[in-house]
Amino acid sequence: MALEIYDNAWVYLGGKLLEESTSVETNIENNDQDVFTLRKGFAGETPSPKKRVTTIENAQPRTGFEFNFEKAELECWIVPCGIQLGSGKMMLNDGFIRNVRLSAGVGQSTTVSFEHHGEANAFE
Repeated sequence: MALEIYDNAWVYLGGKLLEESTSVETNIENNDQDVFTLRKGFAGETPSPKKRVTTIENAQPRTGFEFNFEKAELECWIVPCGIQLGSGKMMLNDGFIRNVRLSAGVGQSTTVSFEHHGEANAFE
């Protein structure tokens, strides 16, 4: 069994690298409907519109937000979001910042997390 080098990911928001990001998760959401018929049973699906939802968590430096996440959400900015993989593949889409959360506690690092809801573009 050979050892492998595994991939990593970097997040860009509004064209800038999020240097303080600590985790990223992305998925394509849809409401595709299964089609069942009396004769065939499961016959296929009816496609629906799709979107990509990316959840990002950032460490929060004392100097302030790395990006004005809250203002972007409150004012419904259209923000480009990109995820670059170490393998060279990249996904870039336009979307909206949603569900900004700030978390702090005793013995914990302060973090800000948010979701980016945007076009369902693929990594290429």
